[in-house]
Amino acid sequence: MNKFKTMFLAGTVAAAMMAGGISAFAVETEADEKPVYEMDLVLETAKPIAAALRGFMLDESIKQFDEAGLSFLDECDVSLNCPLIAAAQKNEDGTFTVFGELCTYNYKLDGADLKFVSSWEPAAVITLSKESDVSFVVDDVKYLPEGEAFADAVDEVCVQMGADSDFFLNYLPDSEEPALLAEFLRFANENPNVQTIEVRGEQMTVGGAADEVAMFINGLL
Repeated sequence: MNKFKTMFLAGTVAAAMMAGGISAFAVETEADEKPVYEMDLVLETAKPIAAALRGFMLDESIKQFDEAGLSFLDECDVSLNCPLIAAAQKNEDGTFTVFGELCTYNYKLDGADLKFVSSWEPAAVITLSKESDVSFVVDDVKYLPEGEAFADAVDEVCVQMGADSDFFLNYLPDSEEPALLAEFLRFANENPNVQTIEVRGEQMTVGGAADEVAMFINGLL
């Protein structure tokens, strides 16, 4: 793994710990034209952008159930939303554009156990604007096409935003489960009655989730 990918993954984990799954922002440098991290931008925007994206993702999940003729509240009790951001930029008009995967996982609560219902992991380019110093609103979302056109669409967006398409296609997926488990730990901390989550067809405890997240982080150091 090259230096950029290592830096990016480390940024993903650091930001995930404070924002529930959102990774570091990349910007272009004039010196070598390689993406680097603007940590002030990360610290300023990661948490409120993640909050805005999680709210948007919940609304989209509810909308999907409605379009399928189902009631979200009947089918699900909990939606864990994990935005995985591969790149971001601040625009001249003061808005922000981010690119990544919007990973949504829906569950039914069975006693102390979260039982898997459905998931959705689209790649998207999202434009957000600041409502205040501590909150953002989603202005526009463009989903990338699926199938054969997907890789070309990723390449095009990554060129525009100074991101690494190889990382997005081959390494970002490794962050999906750790991000889900980190979001589950955040949820379980706020809801101590919840003790397990269904992952890969089996129930994983809070302790097991914490161990998996720790192993993922340790593997990057």
